[in-house]
Amino acid sequence: MKRRITASMPAAKSTIKSSALTLALAAALLGATAFNSGCILAAAAVGAGAAAGGVLYVKGELQADLSAPPDKATAASKKALTDMSMIGVAATGTAVDGLVTARTANDKRIEVTIKGKGGNQSSVGIRVGIFGDEEVSRSILARIQDNLKG
Repeated sequence: MKRRITASMPAAKSTIKSSALTLALAAALLGATAFNSGCILAAAAVGAGAAAGGVLYVKGELQADLSAPPDKATAASKKALTDMSMIGVAATGTAVDGLVTARTANDKRIEVTIKGKGGNQSSVGIRVGIFGDEEVSRSILARIQDNLKG
């Protein structure tokens, strides 16, 4: 009987080592997946940029704060897309929120979402296409900000 116990102990140690290795590999894979999906980068960006009221590009959407109530931000967004010759510009807005949609010449959908933050402040989210286009989104934001200044 002692020989069975002695013989099975190396097998038990091997199983424990194998389980630990599998767990370590799974943790590494999960960490790599989270990093590649942008979760860690987005969390770091939110911590650094949001506190400063900056502009963030997260998962295909450009996010920024505007010094204007939602109805004025919606009107400025509509004018920006119209001035950029976007196709089918449509806007709906209230004192609480707003939505402006259009299409590019390549038929990419543009969606500008505005949410009130109270007082004279709004947040804006700009998405171009399914996966986003940061360069076009930044151009749209610059036009919106120019429209709010003048």
